[in-house]
Amino acid sequence: MLIHLELSAVRFRQEKDLYLNKLSFVTVVFDGDGKCVIAKEKEVELKLRDATLAKLAQTGITMKTEVDLKPGTYLLREIVRDSESGQLAALSRTVEIPY
Repeated sequence: MLIHLELSAVRFRQEKDLYLNKLSFVTVVFDGDGKCVIAKEKEVELKLRDATLAKLAQTGITMKTEVDLKPGTYLLREIVRDSESGQLAALSRTVEIPY
């Protein structure tokens, strides 16, 4: 699973010449009956310089999360939280793993 996050709305704390934030990515997979079959969390600590922050503000970042699923229909939910402002973003998608 690839998760793309736009960083233009993410607030960073500046400490000397670095822009800091910690992003928490929570991936939850529900089966066709609505039961949670997988839940994973990944934290990414960002320590960016001016040039890197400017580039990522234009391109965003992409995170990869691997999940092993049997064939079937699933609801994938991704939640992202940043440590500096506490903002949350969430997205849900239905996917079908072919038999």
